[in-house]
Amino acid sequence: MTIRTTRTTVSFANPFVLQGLEGTQPAGEYVVVTDDEQIEGLSRIAYRRVATLLQPPARSAPQLLIQF
Repeated sequence: MTIRTTRTTVSFANPFVLQGLEGTQPAGEYVVVTDDEQIEGLSRIAYRRVATLLQPPARSAPQLLIQF
């Protein structure tokens, strides 16, 4: 099983709410990490998405908790 990981930075101009994340998320730059696994047994290379993670920006130095 081959896993392909992609990291992308996205920018939000306004605060937003996502189900599963606590509270309103601030505007700013977020890192999106996606994991895709290769589908074996096909005549060409194909992948399926198995995970997508949104990493919020750090709010303060003492805060060590990161939500994914």
